[in-house]
Amino acid sequence: MTLRATVLGGGAWGCAIASLLANRGYDVVLWCREQEIADEINNHHTNSVYLAGLKLPASVKATTDLREAAQHADLVFEAIPVAFLRSVLQAFKHYHNNHRWVILSKGIEQHSFALPSQILEDILKPKAIGVLVGPTFARDLVEKQFSAAVFASLDEAFVNELRATLPTYYFALFPSRDVIGVQVAGAIKNVLALAVGIAKGAGCKDNTIAYLLTLGMEEMAQVLSFFCGDRLTMYGLAGLGDMLLTCTGGLSKNQRAGYLLGQGKTLHDVLAELKTLPEGINTAQSLAVLMEREKLFFPILAATQRFIAHDHSLETFFASVLRGPVA
Repeated sequence: MTLRATVLGGGAWGCAIASLLANRGYDVVLWCREQEIADEINNHHTNSVYLAGLKLPASVKATTDLREAAQHADLVFEAIPVAFLRSVLQAFKHYHNNHRWVILSKGIEQHSFALPSQILEDILKPKAIGVLVGPTFARDLVEKQFSAAVFASLDEAFVNELRATLPTYYFALFPSRDVIGVQVAGAIKNVLALAVGIAKGAGCKDNTIAYLLTLGMEEMAQVLSFFCGDRLTMYGLAGLGDMLLTCTGGLSKNQRAGYLLGQGKTLHDVLAELKTLPEGINTAQSLAVLMEREKLFFPILAATQRFIAHDHSLETFFASVLRGPVA
């Protein structure tokens, strides 16, 4: 029997997962918002906007028709930026029929402070939900670099199914039941990568980066506890592993965005270079509102958002992360 899967999101990560699925023998339909990206994937098997210079499997079929994508398979991988996830799922609701979902998004929704799985539950109440997260750059995965990730779900049969069909010689998948914790870790590490990027853009060296990563781990643990995730998750692939990759790896969009901001560039400049604002920007804004509402304080997460919002100078940013809150 042919395995079938739908992937929602024509960005780098959606294309990388579509590539992995196709290489594992899945019949894959990839839904893209932009017609030009769908056309390029279908005609040339490339995505020059998000994965320039790489070839995707010829068997990946792209579409902008959400109905076609929904009807293709009951297994759906979503790779939609959290800021747009609710609207896409609301549109998908018209075609939803007993689908099982794998969440690839990393972030916290503004205003509701909902994680991707909670947004999905709220709108679709699907048959099964799992979260795939870990230290995996999209480009490396398409290039078949050895990689590993965590798949978290409370549905043991779902976990076993994906662990039987998704891994390959270059990709390993480990199980977890901490659906909340892996999502929180995946969201927080993006903001920490912005902070590291800001420091690097300002000319800071290894001492500063080591401090930011150490304090950042503690802040990640505290946010995990607030959301009732398992603190042990922060020591695994979804926490420490993904944080190290995003905060130190050369392909990190969040780190690159922070670097540009640390050099004095604007969010407009970041958008012009990266094509999209990375997820950490949205998450930092969500956390800032959450911290104010719940009377929480995390020095790095707070200072990063204030710097992005131009409420902090570089001097105040560093004073905040090194010595706590500044009046």
